[in-house]
Amino acid sequence: MLFSTWSGDREPRDTDFVTIGDDVWIGASATVLSGVTIGSGAVIGAGAVVINDVSPFGVAVGVPAREVSKRFDDQEQRDRHLALLAEWDEAQSLSTTSNQVG
Repeated sequence: MLFSTWSGDREPRDTDFVTIGDDVWIGASATVLSGVTIGSGAVIGAGAVVINDVSPFGVAVGVPAREVSKRFDDQEQRDRHLALLAEWDEAQSLSTTSNQVG
């Protein structure tokens, strides 16, 4: 590590960043390494060390983290969850707008 390049000494690369989608749960003390993408709706277990991408709605646990299941059993459950999130988001934005006007 003594002779490794510090990211501040060069132009940023795609592998320097972490991308985290919407509605992601990351457990306490989890570590996500650079260059990883965590898909929307994913769950990362507490203490996990994420070294590879996690697919949307995947559940990843362990050291190193491995995807062990999906958050929803079927597409219908996933679609219902996304619809409820959209409704909630819309209600929140309407509430914020009405508070600003009044």
